[in-house]
Amino acid sequence: MSPVSSSPLIVFSHGNSFPASTYNVVLDGLRQRGFRVAAVEKFGHDPRYPVTNNWPHLVAQLSDFVERQFKPNGPVFLVGHSLGGFFEPDDGGQTPTVGARRGHA
Repeated sequence: MSPVSSSPLIVFSHGNSFPASTYNVVLDGLRQRGFRVAAVEKFGHDPRYPVTNNWPHLVAQLSDFVERQFKPNGPVFLVGHSLGGFFEPDDGGQTPTVGARRGHA
């Protein structure tokens, strides 16, 4: 379980075929700037969350990850690359403690 902290939490979702650790340079940079960062290492590999059309179980995996692991008491920023970016807007309405906002660089 993550320690309670006032630092903003970023939950990162990886792209298709790239585990979260592939992004360590970026994620470590965010940590160095004071963010707490967490990620599901590999979506689509947990039998409790099978891959199906439109990925509803992977969206549920993201929601469950946030709820079980962090029980956030503040804002959670959902960030994703490619396929991982698809999960965040879908989760915004499913997990009351998580709000999603889509932005463009």
